[in-house]
Formats: sequence, structure tokens, C-alpha cells
Amino acid sequence: MIKALLLKLGVAISQAWRVSVEVYKTEEEQLDSIKSWIKSNGIVIIIAIVGIIGVFGGRAYWQSYTHGNYESTYIQFEQVRALRDAALAGKAGDEAFNAYVAGIDDLKQANPDHALTDLAVLKLAADFADKKRWDEAENELRWLESQQVEPALESLVLLRLSQVLFQKNQYDEALTVISKATSQDDDYLPRLKELEGDIYVQQKQLPKAKASYEAAANANIEKGLSSPALQWKIDDLTGVE
Repeated sequence: MIKALLLKLGVAISQAWRVSVEVYKTEEEQLDSIKSWIKSNGIVIIIAIVGIIGVFGGRAYWQSYTHGNYESTYIQFEQVRALRDAALAGKAGDEAFNAYVAGIDDLKQANPDHALTDLAVLKLAADFADKKRWDEAENELRWLESQQVEPALESLVLLRLSQVLFQKNQYDEALTVISKATSQDDDYLPRLKELEGDIYVQQKQLPKAKASYEAAANANIEKGLSSPALQWKIDDLTGVE
């Protein structure tokens, strides 16, 4: 029975937490994956076997479930999701969005080291970015950066932070953030290197931009991906040495 549960959980972990290089899985999809897993298998099962997972080398991300009250955290997380749905409804105003932000703040205070909190804050940062509220988006991402989130989300946090800094024309700081995230086995390396190229274009450093774009393209090839938009950027720099 335990072996069957572990096998099933291993598949679920792979599906829920592996950042897909093929489709660039977003944090919204990750949230939905977690929610589906919990609803279909039950929070009690997760609590009961999470210790066994640790013994048998389960993914590090699930270790965040070894602390705190799992059920109450999930309930609070669901409450935040409901607040978000209300805040993003068609006719919702500032009051609803402020309630959503307050709910996230409560979640951060109650469960600062929890996996679900990390994902909820990441989504709030994206919602701020959608509203072009770049300072607030940066604040949420800086909070996540300070929390030292698990590797499954670390590069995504740094990518989003560098994107926000790019929008704020803080190019040198964005490059510094990118340098923290880039590594040869990083699922987000193509996007990080492409953004690096975009920054160098803005700084009129075209040889560096071309090198970054080519590095992004090579990383895509290694992962079996392609990007016509990226190739256009490379083609635009033909002749640049």
C-alpha cells in the first residue's frame, strides 16, 4: 500500500512541481496542479506520508510540508484564491483588490516558509505587473528572494524580478539578478539569456546582445525548443561582431 502511494505521489510530484521546459509552465498552472493533487488525494494522505517521502529522497519542494498545520494552511490558501477571483472579476474595484493583497499579507505572516505561500505571492506579483504597478510587483518578488524559495521556483522568481526591473529601466540591477539565476541546467536559461539580450539592446551593447541571444537559442536547442521571435532578434543583429 505504501509503495503504491509513493509511486503515485512520485508521479504527482513530477507533474505538479517540474517546471516544464516545453511549455514554460506558469505559476498559475503549478497552483492548479497542487490544488488538483490535494483535492483528489486528500490532505490527510499528504500529511501521513510526507515523512516517508523524505526518507526515500522525495523532491525538496515537498519538504516545506513538514512544518506547520497543513490543513489550516491549505484552507487559508484557498481563501486567498477566492479573494483573488473576486478581485479580478470584471466589475471588481480597488476595495476587492486591496482585500486580496491583505489576504496575501496574512498568509505571508502566518506561513512565511510554506510552498503554497511562495506560489501565492508569486501570483500576486504577476497581478501587480499586469496592472503595471511595478514597485509593488518588485516588493513581492524581493520578499520571495529573501525567503530563499526552493530550487523549483528560485529561477522563476529571479526571472520575474529581472523582468520587472527591465520595465523600470533598471538595467544594471536586472543584469545582476539574471546573473544569479543563469546556469547550464536551468529550465529558464533560454528566457533569462533572451532577456539579458533585450537589456543589452537597450544599453546599445549590440555584440553582447547578440551573444546573449545566441546563448538563448543554443539553450533552446539543447532542450528541444525553438523560438521564431528569438531568431528574428538574432537576424536583426546580423553583421554585428
